[in-house]
Amino acid sequence: MDTAWKEQVLRLAYSDSEQGNLEYVSLVDQVEGKVTLEIARVLMQTFSDEPDYGVQESVVRVLESANQEVYMQALLEELPRLLREAPQWADTLLILAINFSHNALLKVARQMSLSVQNMIVEAITVCVK
Repeated sequence: MDTAWKEQVLRLAYSDSEQGNLEYVSLVDQVEGKVTLEIARVLMQTFSDEPDYGVQESVVRVLESANQEVYMQALLEELPRLLREAPQWADTLLILAINFSHNALLKVARQMSLSVQNMIVEAITVCVK
């Protein structure tokens, strides 16, 4: 992965300018269909509860272009932080995973630590209430 790309993505993730948002979406779009685990991990780091002006939907779209198991690995690795810092995104991403990638989610979840597995169950329980 290009280090400059990673630094720019993380710097622009929550830009409060229209130009910054356009640059961010352009950077994210560059990796559509080419998402490795490393890229998915970087993209997952961009989710927060800060206002995103709708640009994070482009990240979701690009993550969905990845191999499902790669996407689920990055999601589940980042889940503890998401539950603390971006619970709405944790809910949204888990619901999408359950609805559209449940087999990959289950396969990857079986490989995660018991603490992460427990977080998944707890988060799903909260989502469906």
